[in-house]
Amino acid sequence: MFANKQTPLAIRESLSQSIFTFFLALIFAVFAALQWNDPDPLVWMAIYGGTSLACVASAFFRLPGILGVAAVVLALVFAAWLWPGETKNVFGEMEGNPVVEEARESMGMVIVAGAFIYLLWRSLARVRSSVVLIRKPEIS
Repeated sequence: MFANKQTPLAIRESLSQSIFTFFLALIFAVFAALQWNDPDPLVWMAIYGGTSLACVASAFFRLPGILGVAAVVLALVFAAWLWPGETKNVFGEMEGNPVVEEARESMGMVIVAGAFIYLLWRSLARVRSSVVLIRKPEIS
């Protein structure tokens, strides 16, 4: 029934990919929870929470390409917009320095873009592997 006698896509998908995707979902859920004491928590909780939900959903459904591409582009544009001109002590203490906060938020958006790039790659891998499952008609 299946080419190369492989099991259906949902079953044969790599276990390590599924574990990594759920790990990403957990990490972004923690990121969202840590934003509670941020000056603008709702924005960042929505961004990180939405990324976490996208990771969970991609474990069960294929991510629509346009959604993934839009998320990557928006995240990178937002990261560039947030990036401060001065980047001294980005990994140091904040000490009321808005440059450090903006740089960290910008790097968070780059991480979000990276997660969506991974989800897009995973989605494309599903499409390619599902093509293998299509059986050519036999000519008798």
